[in-house]
Amino acid sequence: MAQQGQQRGVVQEREVKPMEKGEKETPAIVFREFSGMNVQSPRWSINDNQFAWLENVQPIAHGNLPTVPAPSAALSTLVGESVTGAFAANVSGSDFIYAFCASGAAYQVLAVTPFTQTKIAVAGTFSSTGVAMAQWKNAGIVIIDPVKGYFDWNITAPATMTLIDIATLGTSIATYAGRVWIGSLRTVKFTDVNSYNSFAGAGGSFTISDSTLHNTITELFTANNFLYILGDDSIDVLGNVTVSGGVTSFTRNNVTASIGSELPFSVFPYFRSMLFANASGFYGLFGASPQKLSDDIDKIVSAIDFTQPVSGGQVFINNILCAAFLFTFNDTFTPAAAARPVIAIYHDKKWWLASQGTGLKYIVGVPLSGSATLFAWDTNNLYQLFNSTTGAISSRVQTKLWDGGQPI
Repeated sequence: MAQQGQQRGVVQEREVKPMEKGEKETPAIVFREFSGMNVQSPRWSINDNQFAWLENVQPIAHGNLPTVPAPSAALSTLVGESVTGAFAANVSGSDFIYAFCASGAAYQVLAVTPFTQTKIAVAGTFSSTGVAMAQWKNAGIVIIDPVKGYFDWNITAPATMTLIDIATLGTSIATYAGRVWIGSLRTVKFTDVNSYNSFAGAGGSFTISDSTLHNTITELFTANNFLYILGDDSIDVLGNVTVSGGVTSFTRNNVTASIGSELPFSVFPYFRSMLFANASGFYGLFGASPQKLSDDIDKIVSAIDFTQPVSGGQVFINNILCAAFLFTFNDTFTPAAAARPVIAIYHDKKWWLASQGTGLKYIVGVPLSGSATLFAWDTNNLYQLFNSTTGAISSRVQTKLWDGGQPI
């Protein structure tokens, strides 16, 4: 057999070696139906359209696997500080990112250019950890501390931190049904109707004595017209808040007594669901049914260092709304072979990873002009993630190991 080719007008012949006896032609492998990562099975056993590793590239559609944008340069630096809690709120029509620090100080950073930084509380105002906050209307923020009490910023007085009640303590806070709700141990305390600072009138409290709450309340979270009360292994849903004769009533139902979260920064909304993390994986609460989402990447989950923060948020990447979880894990999967932070990203039932910096600790989502945008703090620097299309970013793609149609 011969093939003919033309080069500079001269006919050339090239011999093709005939196949040996028993030899079979290997079929071409065309791989364009991109799915997500699967690290649970050996590389040769995953589905043909899955990846053994997928980092900083997004599986969008058939034949579409673009590299993601890089993070921005540092937008704001909290000199001499170490961030231990990160939140977002819209105050007076402007979006801000809030940071609470190990020194007990707190900062407000404008979420758009010029990223103006304001110190809203001096060192020692708050505890070094365990501080939580929530947005109250567009007036300001309410803050709860497990030791220092209950505060507001910019509500009682403009650009002022006000101690509302030194005796009201807690570790979680939410605004729901025109009230502030504060969680402390097994008790939830709530304000009067349309009040952020009065616990009189139709205000009050209740204690969860049910065995479904195994330990204490870890997070209060508002979404889908409900107040979710999370314990480390349970979730209650509170709704239908009414007032009759000056007394507040509501319904509270336990939707699961087996799955919850001890990681309050990992809880965030995603479409009509609530997503969260715990030591066994990443979950979504769809209506009243919790569902595990992370089966395909559970080997990575088992390598997470849960002594470090785990946080979450939603973000548009290539115009697709994605759910993102930031954590530090012991990377034995790649040549890096070291503990490093990564972001596990989920959309369309696909998982993939992004690395957007070497020291990231907290991510926080901000809906800028209706578009979910993700920011991150390392020790004391703020970045916008998936922001720069010109910045350098390394990617890693590993496909399945195909057998080529042969058993050996």
